[in-house]
Amino acid sequence: DERLVIDGEKFQYVVIATEASAVKYILSSDAAPSVFAEVKYQKSSIVLHSDPKLMPKSKTEWKAFNVCQKAGEDMCMLTAWLNEYYPKLNFPKNVFQTWNPHERPEDIIKECHFLRVVHTKETPSILRRIEQLQGQNCIYYAGAYSMEGMGLLEQAARSGENAARHIKEQTKNWRGSGLQRRKKGSASKGLGKRKAQSGARRRH
Repeated sequence: DERLVIDGEKFQYVVIATEASAVKYILSSDAAPSVFAEVKYQKSSIVLHSDPKLMPKSKTEWKAFNVCQKAGEDMCMLTAWLNEYYPKLNFPKNVFQTWNPHERPEDIIKECHFLRVVHTKETPSILRRIEQLQGQNCIYYAGAYSMEGMGLLEQAARSGENAARHIKEQTKNWRGSGLQRRKKGSASKGLGKRKAQSGARRRH
């Protein structure tokens, strides 16, 4: 299969470990199964900063993780107080990591934007269809979108384990089939040799 040839080198298996929306760019729009276009995403962001305004107003209420739901926002804001979460680290000041900030903080150290999978009532059907695609044409799929859960790194890791398990099973089946063929071939050769020896004795 030409889809298993990358930069002129052919592989036994290919694992596409991307977001579902990127599969069509790797396999091409014509070859990509349509189910990947049905996976829903929403924009998300994470900001590393030292601005306490995204924390509870009273410092006595600060926790390692602080969740805030605000009217008019479709996602919760989660702020991790890294000084509390990593007490053994010597931070020079308070450092926070905020997912989906409801307002832009000051003193930003690092900022990242990405897409996060959104699970809907169609998700169980989508996941079953993706699982049925695993191994077809020796292509496997991995990504947080392909597992039940919150679409986090943990689900992405589990999806990689799932792809590896499928490949291991497929390899085992191939080796088993090859061994059976070799055994049948050896048995046929042995039978042919015995027949030839028996015929030679009859001629004598």
